[in-house]
Amino acid sequence: APIRNGSPLVGDGETLWAALPDFDLVAVVDRAGGTVRGHLPVCHTPRSLGLLHGALAVACSGDDTVEVWDAAAGTLRETLSFDAGSAPWAALPGPDGSLSVLLRATGQIASRDDDASLMEVVEAAADLRGGAAVGDQVLATRFRSDDDVGQVWDSTAGPLELPRDPGPDSDTGARGVPTYLGQVAIAPSGERAAVVGLQANVERGLYREGRALTHETTARATLRLLDLTTGEQAARRAFDDRDLASAAAWSPRGDWLYVATHGMETVEVLDPWTLQLASAFLNVGHGPSGLWADDEAVWVLCGLSRELVAFDLRELGSPQRELTRIDLVPS
Repeated sequence: APIRNGSPLVGDGETLWAALPDFDLVAVVDRAGGTVRGHLPVCHTPRSLGLLHGALAVACSGDDTVEVWDAAAGTLRETLSFDAGSAPWAALPGPDGSLSVLLRATGQIASRDDDASLMEVVEAAADLRGGAAVGDQVLATRFRSDDDVGQVWDSTAGPLELPRDPGPDSDTGARGVPTYLGQVAIAPSGERAAVVGLQANVERGLYREGRALTHETTARATLRLLDLTTGEQAARRAFDDRDLASAAAWSPRGDWLYVATHGMETVEVLDPWTLQLASAFLNVGHGPSGLWADDEAVWVLCGLSRELVAFDLRELGSPQRELTRIDLVPS
């Protein structure tokens, strides 16, 4: 079954597409040459891209539309409009013209089976943000969680729960509920999904338990792995001295998992079975918001510095080697 991971950065091996929400553009990048071929003038405030079989879907929260482009030709195929204020945040194209759209503001998932104009809308969860799909199974993260559990919506099974981390509080770990859930990335096997976000300690505090919050116990970046065959959380990791985890990507064979942290400007390289840290890339750029990887390099979309950076993966563990840094802003 085809896997579609929604992200501000998508690629097909030869070309990368990067969303530039401040400019209402999508940058088209030649991966081998490390150059910007051009820009697609898309809808207002593109948040996320989806790519499958040459169809590039662009979700725009600014004008409540989704555009589907011919990725190879750079031509617009169709524009879909949604109710005012619905804020499409992710669009995932499927085989034979099918499409799934996450509507953040209304908490709905709109979908169609083929290229017909009729969209079926189902109620999912409030505040949807990140989206991914494998076959007919669509996953959507709930950005702001309840006080006791994080949530990922599964179109085939309903809400999947990400339980709180029981701690204990220390200088390297803390309790916390997964929240600010952003991107979800499905592994190449289609059996597991990585969810990134922030782990907030809502149990500690002078009023709640008589102990003050400290900089070590307030919040930290979190990664959760979901087993899609059972619908249960398979593993979790909290990153010490890291803030919001903002993006995730798998290697083509699923043997490495890459996680970006937004404020610390790092990309962590993890063993996806143990979630142990294998390596890391530091000072990647301001506000990393998207990742894409092949066997040779991991590409980082830095949303705040509007650049695309590639790092060499062929010698993990050695000093990091930056391959290229591309300014995505049009002249």
